[in-house]
Amino acid sequence: MENDSMPAHPLIAPEREEIRAGIERGETDGQIGDRLGRHRSTINSEINRNGGRAGYSAVAAQARADEHRQRPKEPKLAADPVLAAHVTARLEAKDSPMTISIELARGTHGITASISHECIYGAVYAHGKRGLPPGLHHGLHRRRRCRKHRRSPVRLCQPRPRRSDRSTSSTPGRRWQPPALRSVTSKAT
Repeated sequence: MENDSMPAHPLIAPEREEIRAGIERGETDGQIGDRLGRHRSTINSEINRNGGRAGYSAVAAQARADEHRQRPKEPKLAADPVLAAHVTARLEAKDSPMTISIELARGTHGITASISHECIYGAVYAHGKRGLPPGLHHGLHRRRRCRKHRRSPVRLCQPRPRRSDRSTSSTPGRRWQPPALRSVTSKAT
């Protein structure tokens, strides 16, 4: 299984050569990792991803990594016109992107594809730039022309104001009152 997130410091060609040499010497993943300053799980993932200990090739591993790292990648809906036509028809029928994504994963309508609802939303709000025609946002439940940017959440409850020193030192049996009211009530008595 391949991890979709990119590491902070991906392996480079000399490190892959060192992994190959370590495999030939019969070293463990931990020993190779210690020499390279990498965790053993990084070394293990690299070896398993690229043919295992018996078939690991540093050159092929580097070529594969370079291919996977290429940007910009073509959007999934732009690369597959059949999938784009199906998603467009479903959006025009006012189905939600989440429903479309789930049903495509299950193969409900005869088409099986792995595409996230976020990818569909991104294509809808790209207004014709990612494989879907412009104007499909009208079929969504919320008819926004663009995505709503999330800002810091509004504080639903404000912190309670600090109590003054007078409130803790009040005489027993009397309620604390603000100074303005205290002067009015003391004159009245």
